[in-house]
Amino acid sequence: MWTYKPSHGALGVLLIGAAVLLLGRTALVFFQDDIIIQSDKIGIAVLLGIVGCVMFYFGSMLFFSLVTGYGCRLVISEEGVRYGTRYYSWRKIHWLDARMRDGCYQVLIARRSGIIRQRWLTTDDGLTQEQRDKLIHSLEQRVVPNFPHLRAGDTAHAVGENQTASTEPVKETADAS
Repeated sequence: MWTYKPSHGALGVLLIGAAVLLLGRTALVFFQDDIIIQSDKIGIAVLLGIVGCVMFYFGSMLFFSLVTGYGCRLVISEEGVRYGTRYYSWRKIHWLDARMRDGCYQVLIARRSGIIRQRWLTTDDGLTQEQRDKLIHSLEQRVVPNFPHLRAGDTAHAVGENQTASTEPVKETADAS
């Protein structure tokens, strides 16, 4: 199991600060006694208020995820791949590989259908060469025999570069046991 913890707490604090400034500016436009409020200033004030509220919402979400220690966990098992809240069953995965990205190996999957088929499953530390080899070996020994359409490791490179591989649905076979 690997984890990815996004570093967006500082962005949340900045968004909250900017939102407070925008909302304060909006309040000043509405509550000044000596200025007669014109209709164009009301429109600008409402727009600033809406933008400020949206920024405050996203900023507080990002800050809350920092405080609570939110992280996306990557779990690869015999049932499928779970990344954060997303789950990919082996029936829906065309190939899986760990490729070099940003100085370490990151997991890359290609789904069998969908608009965006390839997806990087990024983790903080990535995988070492030994971890990658062990993962690919385990997949080839435990998972690939049960799902003949699935490719892992070096065989995935050929399928990923040559898009002639079959994408027909996998027929389920009943086990005799």
